[in-house]
Amino acid sequence: MRNDAPAAVLQRLREVTAERRRELEALNAERWASEGFTPAGQDTYGRFMRIRVFDCWLHEQDIRDAVGRPGGEAGPAAELALEEMSVSMPYVLANRARVPAGSTVRFELTGPAARTIDVAVADRARLVDGFDGEPTVTLTMPAGVFARLGGGRVEPVVLGDEVRLDGDDALGERIVANLVYTI
Repeated sequence: MRNDAPAAVLQRLREVTAERRRELEALNAERWASEGFTPAGQDTYGRFMRIRVFDCWLHEQDIRDAVGRPGGEAGPAAELALEEMSVSMPYVLANRARVPAGSTVRFELTGPAARTIDVAVADRARLVDGFDGEPTVTLTMPAGVFARLGGGRVEPVVLGDEVRLDGDDALGERIVANLVYTI
């Protein structure tokens, strides 16, 4: 499509998007719940599509960054994308950042899609609904910074000033340095 006029590319995008939307709207609950391959392993078709929403949203952020038009960090796509990132944090903390057993990590995301992500590391890392006391480390940052770091869009040193660490600073720095998990 490199040689196509921008208007032709836009028209094709609109056609493909409309066709795909009709297909998705026609799916029944059984199909959404059916098991199959996802980039995160075996899971439901619904999870597969949530990962696709994450991918599209993150690429939208890439484009916005490239053309200097911030935005899109609120709304249903951002919420689903950040939910998908949240469920990946136990993997990231255990396997990428090698957070030691007994640690608790809180991500305090700010901005339009603000949320708290709590992960406890014991025999395995898992999402939890809060802690009995202060976490080992709290990483506070805008949700967009979290997405760009997790998506490997920038080196941590570039956005490091936008991440505040409370608690075990060395552990927090290791987490930030190893937050990227997408391929």
